[in-house]
Parts: sequence; C-alpha cells; structure tokens
Amino acid sequence: METAIISCNAQTKADAQTVWHLLTDVGNWKKWDDDLRDVKFSPGSFNIDTVGEFVGENGGRSHFRVTECKSDFTYTLETRLPFTHVYTRRMLGYHNNKTIITHEVWMEGPLRGFWSFLLGSKYEKKMRKLNARLVELAEQ
Repeated sequence: METAIISCNAQTKADAQTVWHLLTDVGNWKKWDDDLRDVKFSPGSFNIDTVGEFVGENGGRSHFRVTECKSDFTYTLETRLPFTHVYTRRMLGYHNNKTIITHEVWMEGPLRGFWSFLLGSKYEKKMRKLNARLVELAEQ
C-alpha cells in the first residue's frame, strides 16, 4: 500500500523546550493554527491515547487521538475521514544550534488517494503557515 507523505520544515533560534511547549499546549493550539476555533481534550498530560476534538473556524468538528509521543521530540495525531486515517506527525530536530520543526501528514485507507488528491496541496500550504507562526511565537 503506497502512502504519500507531505512534509514541511522550519528552523528557529528558539530552544527546543519552548517549541515543544507550544506544540503540546493543546488548549493554545489556536494561537498558531488560525483554522481552529477551539480544541477540547481529555484532562491530564499530553501523551499516548490523549483524545480530543478540533473545532474549526467554520464550526466543523473532528476527533483526534495521540498515537505516538516521545517527550521533547515527536508526537503523532490520528484523525479520520471517510474510509481514511489521517496522521499528523510533529517532530523537533537540532542542527547548527537551531531547532528544526517538522510537520508531516500522511493518509492510510482505501480512499487515501482520493483524499490526498483533494486535500494534499491545502495541507502543504497549511503546514508552511503553521511552521511560520510557531517560529514567530517561539522567538517572542
């Protein structure tokens, strides 16, 4: 089964702990994701099996679950579209005294090709925007 991965990177002079805090402070995701009106999630620490709900600017709702989390390094969210699982991975890396922020999105399931075709360029533009906003907030 072939899976298309959309990936986007950004560099910041902010330290990794600052960026990680922004990435895992679920209640404040709307500060760097303009498409979100609200995010609701299960109380407690951000970890595997944390579940929640995105509320988009248009009022649409989508559930998510954290499927992978390695503190201070990476996490993966799973959401669903009809007959397709959508995975969003956010990772931190380090190079030349800079923190590298990576967003990846991929889809699995029988309609992954349809949804990738329909949403792929939108996801790519959105990831660039998210990374730029994260860099801006982290460097304040």
